[in-house]
Amino acid sequence: MEVALTARYWTKLFVLFVVLSYACTYAFMLVYMWIIVAGSSEDPAQYGVIYRIMADSQLWLLQVPVGLQRVRTQFI
Repeated sequence: MEVALTARYWTKLFVLFVVLSYACTYAFMLVYMWIIVAGSSEDPAQYGVIYRIMADSQLWLLQVPVGLQRVRTQFI
């Protein structure tokens, strides 16, 4: 989000890479959860936590003000 807000020019390629960056981040979280569950190295009660977090609207709504706050602190 910070990169998107501080970018001077928005090209199609730039937008594509920003979207891919977010997609890869969330895909990594899902794959990491599957690896932990398959390896049984963590508490079984943690299974499905990432699904519940991603389904919650607070995660998605809080990304905007947190990103804006991060950019604001850089320029002040």
